[in-house]
Amino acid sequence: MMPPAKPLTCGARIRVEPRLIPAPGPGTPGGLLRSSVQCRTAAHGHGPHWGVLRDTAWTGGRPGWPTWTSWTGRPAGLLSVHVLPFCPHTPACSLAADHPGVCSPLLDPALSTDPGRTVEIDQALKTLTAHAQGSGGGTDEAAQAAHDAALLTWDELRARPRILDALPEGDLATVHRLIGRSGSVPVLDEAGVRTFLREVTEVTRLWGPGPRDGRRLTHGQAAEFWLGVLTGLPPDWQAAALSGRYEQILPPPGSPQRPSLAEGPGCVPFHGVLQYARRQTAAGHHPPSPVPHHEHGGYREEDRTLGADLATRLAALPYGWRADAVRRIAYGTTPLDALSEAAQAVNALRHHGIRLAWNRT
Repeated sequence: MMPPAKPLTCGARIRVEPRLIPAPGPGTPGGLLRSSVQCRTAAHGHGPHWGVLRDTAWTGGRPGWPTWTSWTGRPAGLLSVHVLPFCPHTPACSLAADHPGVCSPLLDPALSTDPGRTVEIDQALKTLTAHAQGSGGGTDEAAQAAHDAALLTWDELRARPRILDALPEGDLATVHRLIGRSGSVPVLDEAGVRTFLREVTEVTRLWGPGPRDGRRLTHGQAAEFWLGVLTGLPPDWQAAALSGRYEQILPPPGSPQRPSLAEGPGCVPFHGVLQYARRQTAAGHHPPSPVPHHEHGGYREEDRTLGADLATRLAALPYGWRADAVRRIAYGTTPLDALSEAAQAVNALRHHGIRLAWNRT
């Protein structure tokens, strides 16, 4: 006999506006204030939602008095803050005392189905499109839309575990990066907002019509291939490729040595540089020797130093985040920006309760 199915997690979500949240009272732990709070109890059709507002797990493990919050709907800010002990009935339960529904060990971590979630995602994308065109509302409206676009897309994936569990590490890192960077969207320029829109839209196609087996984000598999090429290069070529000084590394346009993927000046894709570097490595050739820093237009010592530093930073990321960084560089983001934004996104994920297993495999 099959065991009874576990209840799904509610998963209702609300964006937190820090200016509306009271400071922790005397004797209560501060903890990390969440940017977004999600109902962690069993799916329910009525009554208030309950989620962790301040995450004290980042400040010393399982706390005695977590801060919870309850709300009955949206918009953001309609929060009632409660300081409650953990549930005493089940030792491993991570919910608050007197929580509704079953204890957390008896919950399915997959989220309940919400037909309105995809509607809210579509509306958020429309709002951000208007914001990018300069015809939308203010910063607060853009902040809410960016939150909904990224976080609700993540929630929809969690409500579809067959899709989420099949995502390769690089594609999952892309989703996590979009969550981590969602808070900065309102201050991006039009190109930055459009890039965010394009990437979120790509993720939403994972659950669109058509066969779902083996679905990938655009160029995800190619990024893994080119990451393998990059990391297989000697250190000097890795530094040259990540320096961003592509025209200073490649032969001039028209040269038979120039890779076919880089036909003209200003049109050098990252994988064209990697193609050239791999061929040069096989022939036993090294990158051009750096020129003095005061000489403009060449591959300079500071370029090589920057590239070597970026190679070290790339190697420190988990595999999926390395693949995502290469995917972004191939799309035209500079290596410096791709790696800097990856680090910022990883730090910001903590404010959404997402912990990453940092390994180097």
